[in-house]
Parts: sequence; structure tokens; C-alpha cells
Amino acid sequence: MREILFRAWDDVKDRMYHAGEEDDVVFELTGVGIKATAITEEEEEFQTLHHLKYMQYTGLKDKNGKEIYEGHVLETRHMEVGRTFIGRVTFSYGRFAVVYPGCYRQDMGESVWDCTVMGTEIIGNIYENADQFPHLLEGRDEA
Repeated sequence: MREILFRAWDDVKDRMYHAGEEDDVVFELTGVGIKATAITEEEEEFQTLHHLKYMQYTGLKDKNGKEIYEGHVLETRHMEVGRTFIGRVTFSYGRFAVVYPGCYRQDMGESVWDCTVMGTEIIGNIYENADQFPHLLEGRDEA
């Protein structure tokens, strides 16, 4: 069974939060989704962070052992095609996939997706590196 992990992008502070690893933000799973609350000593009331963009861990790691999340930008060397492709990780239709713009979509089912054999590497994400990958941003909030 894969580990269920989340991270969240704060587009106000330009910061990535990792659920369970933060000192100033608490995440909780509610009946309607994830709720993040900023906890700081400077404020009288804690603030709910409604603006965060949540991303789930795929359960897979890249060739360097880094955890792959939704929103990551991957570079994959396909040996049989002899080409390198750059795409972004999405979650739709109940599964994770890598979308290669103008090319194709590849499901990331564990039985067919071996990141170490394919030479897949995380080269950024669609939030922190948006200016480097503008062609990958189309529909990023819907996927």
C-alpha cells in the first residue's frame, strides 16, 4: 500500500508546505477535504489558509530517490524512442499520469512505470518554476 502524503503551494508567500513537517502550519483532513491553518504567536486568531494548492504524493520516486508529487515536472528518457520528454504530473480520472504537451499522456501505474529504469528525474514543479515551463501550465488548476 502506498504512503498517503500531501504538500501545498502557498501562492501568497511563494512557499511549498509539506504536511506534517511544518512548524507554523497545521493540516487536517475534514469531511470536505484538507484544511490548513497558520499558527503563529503574533496573531490572536489562527488563520485558515484557503488559497493553498494541494498536491498528493504518487507513491513513486524518481531515479534519485525523490518523492514524485502532482505538479512535479519530470524529464524522462524513453529508450525505445531515443528521445527525452518533459511533462507534468497530474491526477485525473482516478489515477496519476504524466502529461507531455503536444505528445501524449502516460499513466503512472506502478506496474508499468519504473522511474529508475526509464531515467525519470524531477526537474522542477509548476508552481516554483512556472516561468521555466510555461507550456506545461495550461489547465494546471483543473488537472
